Amino acid sequence: MKKILKRNQLLFILAYKGRHFLLRLSNWIHIGFSVSNNGVYSKLKYDIRGKGNSISIGRNVVLINVLIYIRGNGNNVVIQDDVLIMNSILWIEDNSNLILLGKNVTIEGAHMAVTGIEKKIVISDNSMLSNNITIRTGDSHAILNEKGEKINVEKDIFIGKHVWIGSNVTILKGVHIEDNSIVGTGSLVTDNISHSSIAVGIPAKVIKNNVSWIRDRYL
Repeated sequence: MKKILKRNQLLFILAYKGRHFLLRLSNWIHIGFSVSNNGVYSKLKYDIRGKGNSISIGRNVVLINVLIYIRGNGNNVVIQDDVLIMNSILWIEDNSNLILLGKNVTIEGAHMAVTGIEKKIVISDNSMLSNNITIRTGDSHAILNEKGEKINVEKDIFIGKHVWIGSNVTILKGVHIEDNSIVGTGSLVTDNISHSSIAVGIPAKVIKNNVSWIRDRYL
């Protein structure tokens, strides 16, 4: 066991049966990889305050210049196998929230922010996100009606399997993007997008259906 003092918090790194575990007091981080099957982590930072928070990172994950920021209790970040994330912030505030990134997801640059209670951002397997993308379950500040009641409540965001999100896209609370879809560069997504479609614009609208896409240029 090796003790490390970092940012006034005590960390423990354990090795057990070829797997590594990083524990931080009342929160825990599990970085899962075998000795022969390492992921790559460069400029990976954690900033966590609260209790019962967890981060789980799967095998063959590449994280470059990534910040995971958590404020609150009982929150979870789950990054499954074969994920690539660069130049991104995974941000959670409040309690019992979730960011889940499925297998083989690639992200060149995104700010994902989950706020509220029991809210989540889910990006499903094989999806591809470009750079300068914003995904938010809330508005950060409350809007009240004449009775003092909050009217801009937080809502989940779900991105299906094999979805391509272009650069400079913003995805707002409550959006569901179904499998195999494409969101064009610079779009503002405020409503659901049907499967196998292309959506573009401010706000984004479906302009073509029954399409598919692949990562190769296919010349």
